[in-house]
Amino acid sequence: MDVTIENDEHTTVVLLNLKGIFNFREWITSNDKEELEYCGAQITKVGQDHWKIHHVKYLNKQKPITYPKERHGSNDEVTDREKTSLRGLIGALQWPATQTSPHLQCMVSTLVGQVSKATTSILDAANKCLKFAKQNVGLEFRHLGPKEEITFIA
Repeated sequence: MDVTIENDEHTTVVLLNLKGIFNFREWITSNDKEELEYCGAQITKVGQDHWKIHHVKYLNKQKPITYPKERHGSNDEVTDREKTSLRGLIGALQWPATQTSPHLQCMVSTLVGQVSKATTSILDAANKCLKFAKQNVGLEFRHLGPKEEITFIA
């Protein structure tokens, strides 16, 4: 079923109601663009009735924490500078975790609890979390069919 703004009366009514509530400078629909950016997140049309919201561009700007090679594999206490870098990386991961990547929430929350007594192994865990975040980004939304044919069970 091809649902577009032009031929779907219900969608047109909803859009008009939204425009009455929210005062955006520019309104963009899937008829206008296949991808747009909103509040730092990319919304991409993957296929017919298939969308993905993600932070790929944002996550690609994040860099892993670096520290001297001779300390790799040890469990040394981190320096103040490294602890600051750890806090920065965790903060950078928290935003996509709450917006488009719920699969990061547990790892990020665990890292937050370990900052005060951070060791080099925690730095490694934060870097692994960043790598995982870059490889597994976003949420996908697909048309599931007519609402009369959908059953949700909890």
